[in-house]
Amino acid sequence: MNGTEEKKAAQVLSAYRIYEKMLLCGEGMSSCDRVLLRMRMREIENLLGDLPVGDARLLLELHYLRGCSVERCAERLGISRATAFRLKRRGLALVAAKKNRMARHA
Repeated sequence: MNGTEEKKAAQVLSAYRIYEKMLLCGEGMSSCDRVLLRMRMREIENLLGDLPVGDARLLLELHYLRGCSVERCAERLGISRATAFRLKRRGLALVAAKKNRMARHA
């Protein structure tokens, strides 16, 4: 897996918090737009939920869905900062591989 695919995976996961903020301050947003944002958030949750259960998945959930810094994730998981960043890269590689498989079957 190359760094570009991992960056794309990070962008997909980062969208979750953006969608969440849009919903929170979505004055004037139509109900259709709200439903669409919730559907996109659910797709991201499902993408992570399809990953193998383990520290990499948990770190991605904490970091991208809950907004914890990687350093805070390391503290919560009881691992070093360096290990947390390795887990993040490993998890992003898994997400990128999953997205590639999904694209091939679409």
